Amino acid sequence: MPGIAYPSLAQNSAAPSIQQNAEKQIEAITPQLPPQERILTGENDIVILMPRKFFTAKLDSGFTYLTNAYSSDNNKKHDSVFNENLSLKFQTLIAEKYTVFADAGAFAARHALFTELNYDGIAGNIGVRVPAGPWTIGMG
Repeated sequence: MPGIAYPSLAQNSAAPSIQQNAEKQIEAITPQLPPQERILTGENDIVILMPRKFFTAKLDSGFTYLTNAYSSDNNKKHDSVFNENLSLKFQTLIAEKYTVFADAGAFAARHALFTELNYDGIAGNIGVRVPAGPWTIGMG
């Protein structure tokens, strides 16, 4: 049977497609983050990667002047102490909530006059921090 067909309102070609809606959503997110922090995993799917620093290395140096190097009541002697501390730390966040960490360090103290008071050491620590309301509870 011959006839004429007209597009219905539900088939309006001017209506935005799923692809166009997805592009608008991506455009809305795009200005908020630099390109190196975004990865597109599909046409309608976006994953935002948050940069994290897993390892931290730190070197501290210090100077202390002592007015009583031996902590003596009757024989007070002045001395200078140079302190060095090297530490390495690994830290990550699990489920955007729990901080797990491990750190190790080496330290040295060198006296200028009384070298018998020099000392060295190492230290290590592992632990976890958990938020509890406005507080953070830590172990380790």
